[in-house]
Amino acid sequence: MRVLFLDFDGVLNTLDLIRSSHQSSKGKAESGDTRWLSMLCPNRVAILDLLCKRASCKVVVSSSWRVLHSKEKLQFLLEKKGFTGEITDVTPPREYGEQRGNVIQRWMESYREENPGVALNVVILDDNSDMAHLSYRLVQTKTNEGITHGHIEKALKLFNEI
Repeated sequence: MRVLFLDFDGVLNTLDLIRSSHQSSKGKAESGDTRWLSMLCPNRVAILDLLCKRASCKVVVSSSWRVLHSKEKLQFLLEKKGFTGEITDVTPPREYGEQRGNVIQRWMESYREENPGVALNVVILDDNSDMAHLSYRLVQTKTNEGITHGHIEKALKLFNEI
């Protein structure tokens, strides 16, 4: 099974978008959905959607957004921006000081225990580099750029290596 571990901030948005979202919401009463939707760039969500279609992969959210929202809510937010893929799961909570790569590893171990015999082929899409021993599976975005079409090609190359 192909799994894309997905970060949101720095992948589906940029620091500039987050700042402008915060500036425009100052003093306004907004629904929670409006605030979070304003922090997702539809163009970057479209690139993510294209990657998921081309790779035929499932998405596991490793973003800190998973702490604030359920898997279903994250799916809803992405769908509102045009995503047609599937969020399969979210990674477990991070322990103090734990690298994201180790959290992803714990998710993978748990999945393998529950699904013996199912091979995992993973790519991590993130703007951070704290992937520990899984760094070789990282497609790293730039915080002020987010996902680009070039990242699709890098991710597909990694998926096709296995």
